[in-house]
Amino acid sequence: MNEPVVEKKLDLSIAHLVKSSGIDLLPREAELLDSLLLRLSNDEISQKIFLSVGTAKNYLTILYKKLNVSNRAELMAFMYALFKKINT
Repeated sequence: MNEPVVEKKLDLSIAHLVKSSGIDLLPREAELLDSLLLRLSNDEISQKIFLSVGTAKNYLTILYKKLNVSNRAELMAFMYALFKKINT
């Protein structure tokens, strides 16, 4: 299986997981979330999803607001809680 297909499936499953908590993500936001969960820097994210660093930061701000978090640590805690919820 080639990597873009694997990444696309991961993006969709993450978006589905977040949607289960009542939050809809745009495809770009799901892609950004995937990159954040991989602990990529803003520069690495912008290169991976072919956006400028400024645009990636704008998406990040929007994503934080949608998830009601203010930083990457809170985002990780939010996602951990979602993963834990579906696995119990």
